[in-house]
Amino acid sequence: MYEKDDREKYFVAVGASAGGLKALTSFITHLSPDLGYNYIVAQHASPDRASLLMELLDEKTELKVLTLSKDTEPEPNTIYIIPSNSDAVINKGVIKLLPPAETVGSKPNINRLFNSLATSEGSRAVGIILSGTGTDGTSGLIAIKSAEGITIAQDPSTANYNGMPLTSIQAHAVDIVLPPEIIAEKLQQICEGNLGFSKQTSNPTEHVAYHQIITLAQQKTGLDLTNYKPSTISRRIHRRMKLHQLKLMQAYYDFLKNNESEIEELIQDVLIPVTEFFRDSESFDQLSQLVEKTFSEHIDDGQIRVWVPGCATGQEAYSLAIMLEKAEINMGHSLPYQIFATDLDDKSLHTARLGRYSKESLSRLPVDVVQNYFTVQGDQFQVKERIRNRITFAKHNLIKEPPFSRIHIVSCRNLLIYFNAELQKQVNDVFHYSLVNRGLLFLGISEAVSNEGLFTCLSKSARIYQKKRSARTT
Repeated sequence: MYEKDDREKYFVAVGASAGGLKALTSFITHLSPDLGYNYIVAQHASPDRASLLMELLDEKTELKVLTLSKDTEPEPNTIYIIPSNSDAVINKGVIKLLPPAETVGSKPNINRLFNSLATSEGSRAVGIILSGTGTDGTSGLIAIKSAEGITIAQDPSTANYNGMPLTSIQAHAVDIVLPPEIIAEKLQQICEGNLGFSKQTSNPTEHVAYHQIITLAQQKTGLDLTNYKPSTISRRIHRRMKLHQLKLMQAYYDFLKNNESEIEELIQDVLIPVTEFFRDSESFDQLSQLVEKTFSEHIDDGQIRVWVPGCATGQEAYSLAIMLEKAEINMGHSLPYQIFATDLDDKSLHTARLGRYSKESLSRLPVDVVQNYFTVQGDQFQVKERIRNRITFAKHNLIKEPPFSRIHIVSCRNLLIYFNAELQKQVNDVFHYSLVNRGLLFLGISEAVSNEGLFTCLSKSARIYQKKRSARTT
């Protein structure tokens, strides 16, 4: 059973670029005027030209259309347009108008808007990408999807310019692909589907359905979700239920039994890669200060070995490779290093091996890093071959398969947060076994070592630990 709740109110952010006016017009013309949603539109435009977007869209809809001129607490059934010379973010439900960020890429910055929406609104966030060139919006959609929001892209075959929607789809960042006018209808279906939808209670039937779902997922994919945090898996399941307008978990289980592709989509939601280059840069700065000492202590080993379990689409592994090469240069001594980057998801590993990333995903990197470690490949940037050759990407199950050995650095960031306490302890034991004496363990800022007797904390803020000396020869 579900307790009665008011229907969920969504905050919808729409990103578009070249050819986007036609798509925006089609989308807005078909929007229901009384869903109660808030809408914000970011369309790339020249900063020195006055935009007529508000006037053009206002003629096509019964919703109120306004151009932002100050920080605004949004009203329902209103469309807000970001001026061409500004960025906007959502902070605790308020639209904040900002000067454009001093980064590469077109303005307004769609990723910046989407990322803030994910943080502020979580499962109430909806991100939509329409016609446009380039790749802006892709990483923002991934953030929304990870926050249990809903992600939508225009069907590339209907777009005047398909670069933005196609890139988002290829990155597995999109839940729904539809023409603009049907996207509007889908939003109404989701709204109506949430009438009476509520948080799960402790109903025994739903508890049984939950375990039926994770059993079916293991049978079909081999992924054992038993020791993942039930709250996390439950949220992912409810997100999929919302997309299919299903109110009961038992109904979703029945749907899964007859739709094998949906099982893959659910697992993709569980394993969704949320990563970026030098994520939490201050933590990387602290790690880099320790790396040279690690090099010096293990110079006789002949090679520095690094393991990155849960590598997702590769940004973390490449960040470590860049950091290690810089350490070699600073030391004035060449010491070979090898990075083993592993994950369960074949699609993410394929992206990682290619090593090609959007201009926007490199926007926080210093210019000299981009110039020294990347080459331009069309509208993307590829990690240079000398760096790619230092990394071996492979499919590997951290829980079931033998671990790597004689490792000097383990970097496992933002993976343990999905595991329950028992599995976290098991994984920490695996890392302790894999590391050489005094080897380094690098975790995400929301994680910590549960087996403190095995590791010494070198930096609490950066979550860097060092293996305590053991009797086992390494």
